Amino acid sequence: MALMSKPTHDPKLTRWWWRTLREWVYELIDPLWGAFRGENSDEIALANVTGINDVSASELAILDGLTTTSSELNKLSGLTADAAELNKADRTQADGVAEASKNVVLDANKDILGKRY
Repeated sequence: MALMSKPTHDPKLTRWWWRTLREWVYELIDPLWGAFRGENSDEIALANVTGINDVSASELAILDGLTTTSSELNKLSGLTADAAELNKADRTQADGVAEASKNVVLDANKDILGKRY
């Protein structure tokens, strides 16, 4: 039986190597080519970093100009409660916890004394 010649390289590894090398070259050259064409490099970097390929013009305008106020940002993110509302909610919750713990202590004292008032 004749000994078959074995390839000296792995085709899958070679394909992976060239694909990886090509991706690295694209990541290095593409931002430079975009800057050469006059595109805004900040927008390109933002889209590349976040993985967003289709950033809308309004989103870029908001990010570029930073013209939104904190209340607008809260509305956009769904945080509509202001500081006073949050403090009130915290106080209400703390009062409820204090009242519940006071009732537990009173009930425990009654059980220890063996008396129910």
